[in-house]
Amino acid sequence: MLAAVLLASLLLAQARLDPDECAVWQRELSFAQSVDNHDVKAFAAHLHPGTVFAAATENPVRGADAVLKNWAALIEGRPLRLRWRPNIVNIGGNRNVAISRGLT
Repeated sequence: MLAAVLLASLLLAQARLDPDECAVWQRELSFAQSVDNHDVKAFAAHLHPGTVFAAATENPVRGADAVLKNWAALIEGRPLRLRWRPNIVNIGGNRNVAISRGLT
């Protein structure tokens, strides 16, 4: 059932996204699946060395190693099982910068 929902969501999103936004959508979906599958190696493969998580907070987590350490329990499914999918992907004038938001 979840696979069908994700496929339908992806098809609807692709109908209104340009090719670069579709690529970001696919990457975001793969990233979410790495957490859902508890796959640390796949999760790490999505991280840029200079990544920043929780960027819009007072305590951003900077760097791939720090993010891996910070997210270790969530990737394992502790203390909760985190599941989401991409919902919105937009790219503006700078084609190297995208914003995505997800749903849980």
